[in-house]
Amino acid sequence: MQATPDSSTFPIFTCDELASARVRPFWTSAEDVRATWIAADRSPETFPAELTVLDISAVIQLAMSNNSFDGRSIMFIASEKATDKAAQLQELEMEREQMLCFSRVANASVRVYERKGDGFEQISAFDVEQQTGSAERLVRVLYSGRSHYDALTVSV
Repeated sequence: MQATPDSSTFPIFTCDELASARVRPFWTSAEDVRATWIAADRSPETFPAELTVLDISAVIQLAMSNNSFDGRSIMFIASEKATDKAAQLQELEMEREQMLCFSRVANASVRVYERKGDGFEQISAFDVEQQTGSAERLVRVLYSGRSHYDALTVSV
């Protein structure tokens, strides 16, 4: 089964030489197949000249409708770039939860900024309801990347 990628398809790549009876790996780029080939201690000179390119929907349809094809053998291999991005997003979510927790424990609204040119741009806000008659507590912090924040101002 071979498909020609166009704008309506999501191409995935597979390589018979890297498959087994139990596992049929798929990648989102030919470069990732090549990286796996080399990581598997195979010579770059023996890398196949052509890879099988399929539309992901065709693979899913085959797995769902064909009793002779074991869909459990499908393995999608994430690129290093995709894995790094997923880890970065997970870290950002954890940082967001930490800032939300701080906001609630300190009973203060928090504004998070990043450097933008010569100034700062607000990238998130965590608001808490202030008690009637009390002054608003606001903490402004500068996000410097990788779970690092610097206090800009604290107003009480």
